[in-house]
Amino acid sequence: MAQDVPAFRRARGWQQCVVFAWGALAFLPVTFLAPQVITGAFADLNGDVADVLGTGAILIFFQMLAITPLITIGGPRWFVPLRWWFGEMFFFTAITDLIIAAITTGATFHGGFLARTTGHTFLLLGTSAALLSVPLALTSSHHAQRALGRNWKPFHRVMTYLIWALILLHLLLLFGYNGQRFLQAVAGSIPLAFLRVVAVVGGYCAGRAVLRRDGRPCSGGGL
Repeated sequence: MAQDVPAFRRARGWQQCVVFAWGALAFLPVTFLAPQVITGAFADLNGDVADVLGTGAILIFFQMLAITPLITIGGPRWFVPLRWWFGEMFFFTAITDLIIAAITTGATFHGGFLARTTGHTFLLLGTSAALLSVPLALTSSHHAQRALGRNWKPFHRVMTYLIWALILLHLLLLFGYNGQRFLQAVAGSIPLAFLRVVAVVGGYCAGRAVLRRDGRPCSGGGL
């Protein structure tokens, strides 16, 4: 992200306002649930966690995924820091969802903490997706990028796609193949995946063109 911060700082005032306003949307899931947590109104907290935090975490993750395709389509980079921001907020929201759900779902999933988080396959998949956000969040700093070197980008790419797959499988097992939320997630995933393929093909073709022009090797684009 380091190379994209100057692009944001050089952006026009309205562009920076768009970044801040768009990024502020990531606070909505936690904000909606905060009054119940603060006042101790836990009666309906179980369902609210699933509806607000669970859904909110997934929407934040998909917003993170949307940043790269938007660059592919338009080219500007002033909003790229949002990719880091949404990744961090996905981690925060998903882990908060996991902790509160594990505490408040005793009546639905009998047993201890592990039973409430991994007692069913769909729970295990959702918990795994949330936990995999931890290493992503911890390695998103400039220091981590320098420490991992060339391995940083492949690591984040693999982890992101793994979380993506786990979320889809979680929704499939939870709502079924014709469930509305699963179908919505699939509908959102298709254009995101397609544009990533376009980016790879475009980068490969550009690299081949450079190679033919000056004889130097050039790698293709990344997902």
